Amino acid sequence: MKRWLKGQAMAEYVIVCAGLMMSLLAIGNADCGGDGNTTTCASRLLTVLHDNYDGYSSSISGVQQYGEYAARGAYDSDPNSGGGGGSDDGTGGGVVGGLNPDGLTDINQITSDDGFATFGNLQSDGTVLDATGEIIGFYSDVDNTFTDNNGNTVAAGNRNLVLDEEGNVLHMQAVTSCVGLPSPYPRPVYSWAYVSLATDKVFNTLNKNEMDIGDKCPQASFKVVKNGQDQGGRILNSEYYAAVFTVNVSETPLPKTGDVVYWTDLRICSVMAPQWDADIDPDDELDDDEKYAARLALFNDPDRNLGQLDIVDYFTQVGTDPSKSQPNDCPTVNIISQPS
Repeated sequence: MKRWLKGQAMAEYVIVCAGLMMSLLAIGNADCGGDGNTTTCASRLLTVLHDNYDGYSSSISGVQQYGEYAARGAYDSDPNSGGGGGSDDGTGGGVVGGLNPDGLTDINQITSDDGFATFGNLQSDGTVLDATGEIIGFYSDVDNTFTDNNGNTVAAGNRNLVLDEEGNVLHMQAVTSCVGLPSPYPRPVYSWAYVSLATDKVFNTLNKNEMDIGDKCPQASFKVVKNGQDQGGRILNSEYYAAVFTVNVSETPLPKTGDVVYWTDLRICSVMAPQWDADIDPDDELDDDEKYAARLALFNDPDRNLGQLDIVDYFTQVGTDPSKSQPNDCPTVNIISQPS
């Protein structure tokens, strides 16, 4: 076990460093402005690194330690009964505090409202446990707050984690065609699934039962947040899908509910409503600056801006694999820049 823990710590450092560098190098270069002012660039990188390291490290640590915590729990049925691969209410087989040996396990993680700091594991009665199983406070879903044992109350988020049979944290994947243009070009989505890292079994996202995806292939998708809250949908290759709970593989592609747009000057990977800018200048009477200003105004419209890429989820999945990273750390071909 100690050897495993050391490996987890090393993996955490690698993911944190790789994730930060992929984004911070781009930020630093942009701030240089091409003038060769290395002192300014280095200062910028160090400042951002200092401000963000604790957040990324805390969040990723919180995700990694739940496999070990859950493994110390107890399966709530006869260990010789086999458990089952899922339940009709979507709980993943009725697991309380321990792993489902034949399927998936759901755990709710209470975090800071920005998702960076992890407080602990939510129980059905609202209490929150730390990694050792001790009660450290209470979470209220009425006003999304966490109150610790000393009475201190802060804004909090509630993040669901799905674990496989060995406690590996799984990320929801799109079930798509195995051939087509490379990411981030759009590709049809036929279903959503979790793929066990322990057994390679594929499970649906609605009731966590095992499913057959036939000749389709799973592909990584990414979370979307708005005002610090998970929006429930997923990004896949320039498109956003709000409805991601499915049982079977559809014969026809599922409809998208948004477009992913990268704003180069804002450095934001946003999700915009379908046809969000279709009503801008239909008669082509505006110049480029006016069109850009009109699009910026729509970016600030909460009815058209559905949220943005969850950067913690993105870096957790991309990790140290450069083949998974996206240009601008935003999986889209839709790029908007201020006219020169």
